[in-house]
Amino acid sequence: MDVNTELLNQVYQNSQMGQLAARQLSQLIDDPDMQEHLDTQLLRYDYINNQALQMLNAAGQAVGNLVLPEKPAAQAAMGLNPLTGNRTQNEAEAMLQNGAAGIAYITKSINQCKDADIPVLNLAKQLLYTEEVNVEKLKKYLH
Repeated sequence: MDVNTELLNQVYQNSQMGQLAARQLSQLIDDPDMQEHLDTQLLRYDYINNQALQMLNAAGQAVGNLVLPEKPAAQAAMGLNPLTGNRTQNEAEAMLQNGAAGIAYITKSINQCKDADIPVLNLAKQLLYTEEVNVEKLKKYLH
């Protein structure tokens, strides 16, 4: 697999996990500001995911399979002491953990695929920026 295909698959899978987490958490959110943030993040993940898919298809490449656990990570992360503390804070903590993992994952992928074409690297960097913004915005919910 060439570096473009490898990085695009990483972007596709990472943005797909972001979509999944945002959709699942959106169903649990009570806070209107956090709901608005999640909606914005979902739009960004959708855009990046679609771009990665289009670029893979244009290159005649298959999309890498994303193996989803039976109980997705976002839902499992919600098990962070849901009975203690503020529910919004617990949801923010779960989302922060997922975001931090996403930042580490895509940063590693970018560093391993430095020879990828500029449009592919730019899409990966767009995903990285999306994850970083997500983490920064969620920090305000931690008390």
